[in-house]
Amino acid sequence: MEKKPELLWIARYDYEPGWILTPHSHDYYQLIYIIDGIGRATIYDEEIIIGQNSILFIAPGVTHGLLGVGESSLQTLDTKFRLDQKSYLADSLDCLPFHIEDTNRCVQKRLDSIRKEGMKKLPFYRTMCDSSMLQILILLCRYQDRSISVISSDSTDNEHIQDPVVLKAVEWMKAHYQENIDITEVGESLGYSAEYLCRKFKQHTNYTPHQYLMRVRIAKAKELLKQPDPPIKEISHMVGFKSIHHFSRIFKEYSGQPPGTWRNKECMAIWKNVTIDPEFVNKDITVTVDGIPPGFATSIAEKPCPASS
Repeated sequence: MEKKPELLWIARYDYEPGWILTPHSHDYYQLIYIIDGIGRATIYDEEIIIGQNSILFIAPGVTHGLLGVGESSLQTLDTKFRLDQKSYLADSLDCLPFHIEDTNRCVQKRLDSIRKEGMKKLPFYRTMCDSSMLQILILLCRYQDRSISVISSDSTDNEHIQDPVVLKAVEWMKAHYQENIDITEVGESLGYSAEYLCRKFKQHTNYTPHQYLMRVRIAKAKELLKQPDPPIKEISHMVGFKSIHHFSRIFKEYSGQPPGTWRNKECMAIWKNVTIDPEFVNKDITVTVDGIPPGFATSIAEKPCPASS
């Protein structure tokens, strides 16, 4: 039987502009929920602009910090908890990205209930808090399952974007994604501050500028990974990453698996039936120019998947 997480602490913290949570690490999990405001999170040596309804998910041993950078205070709900590292839940949480969006505020509502329980300390309050935390972690694991198609969608089509500021920034990103750029540079090139650009992006796309840039790069990388020739290391440089290690980590964060695994599965998934209803039998009537089913043609040719290295 899976052990529930052990909730250690929860608090509402407001970081005034310029206030810093000094980079550090610890042996327990931490979940920092952004209620309002804009901050700059540091995860190892990477900086991420975060805003309203963002979640920073910090695993044990991960070096992290936080800085309030907006004109108003950065309002947070900060939670710390332990979890048995041998549990299946811990294995799933290891695959979570550091930065998650709580678009429906499902996590915030449960964190608020935990805080109220902790303040009232009614009978069995610890059990209630641990159970609510377990619900949150399950939601985050489910989020990871759907993030491939929803949060980290390959589509970066900007036809739905109406705001001219965001539209200009998106077009600039798509023209310069191969270069070593950051969000401050995007804003400066267009005459806007990073904070202003972040607010605009969150309002009109529900992504931060950094997230959108990463989505553009990962979408371009997937186009290249479908081709048999470019090695993954070369692809990482072609889409704007300094190293294959950084590229692999971001690719896994946004796609749920390493680029080599994704490339192999992309090859194997072509014409592979995925049956949901066990009583349904699919009749494939598609044929190639040679008059044979595509799957059969591939099996005859024994066409290999592109190399993963």
